[in-house]
Amino acid sequence: MAQSADTTTSPTPIQGIGARLVANMTDSLTVPSATSFRDMRVDVMVEQRRRLNAELSGRRLSFTHLVAYAIAQAGAVHPTLAAHFVEIDGRPHRVDARVVNLGLAVDTQGRDGRPFLVVPVVKGADELDFADFLGAYDDLVERARTSRLTADDLVGADITLTNPGTVGTTASVPRLMPGQGSIIASGAIRKIAGESIMTLSSTYDHRVIQGAESGRFLATVEDMLGGADDFYGYIADCLGISRSAVSNTVAPRGQAGTGEPQSAVLADVAAGVNLVRSYRQFGHRAANLDPLGSAPPGDD
Repeated sequence: MAQSADTTTSPTPIQGIGARLVANMTDSLTVPSATSFRDMRVDVMVEQRRRLNAELSGRRLSFTHLVAYAIAQAGAVHPTLAAHFVEIDGRPHRVDARVVNLGLAVDTQGRDGRPFLVVPVVKGADELDFADFLGAYDDLVERARTSRLTADDLVGADITLTNPGTVGTTASVPRLMPGQGSIIASGAIRKIAGESIMTLSSTYDHRVIQGAESGRFLATVEDMLGGADDFYGYIADCLGISRSAVSNTVAPRGQAGTGEPQSAVLADVAAGVNLVRSYRQFGHRAANLDPLGSAPPGDD
């Protein structure tokens, strides 16, 4: 059966919030950004969330709650990630943030049923204890999904968190808006060789933030989610939960979920590194290199 050559519908004007999204994405093209990726072992986070939720009643912690709080705290350790670029009188300027205002990318639906994205902001997120942060986070998300956000709720983000992992995406490079320093994307947690792995990406304004700074920021996030700096003990305190409910195990960077005490793991790693270094530096002393057949001198 013959088909019509024209298979498209009539163009539909993009209006309202959709038009604003178009403008934002066009503006994002003016930001010269770069992206860092880090695969994180998050077995400790998975277990500590389970333990915390077992003690809570009436509410449950999501992985995103924990990741978002770790990002806010890491932003305080590495404030460069919250800096942004402006041009004043034709000259480039850097603006450093005094606190971390954390934007939360929230998928919602318009009155016509079509999805759209809003980014409410937790102001001074790094200065809130976890209970206050949790309350502010949940309030903004609930009001975003019921169309009750105010204009003030949507401005001022220094660092934004987006979570494409909720729909199964493992890694993402989101767009960075002018006026922000970085946007962090958390991927879906998946099992690799028996370990829970999550990929976190940091897309940053390369005019004021460099790759090494972004990498150190992601390393700090990983350390916190692995239990460093009493991360889960402090969360338990803020929620009124006994510290005995959470494990005291701290995962060495890149080795979360081993279940071994940190000192024992680090000792094994150090011994292995020393052995490899010895072979690389002194291995030739054990090789038969003399054509006359004398024994190699060896090395202790």
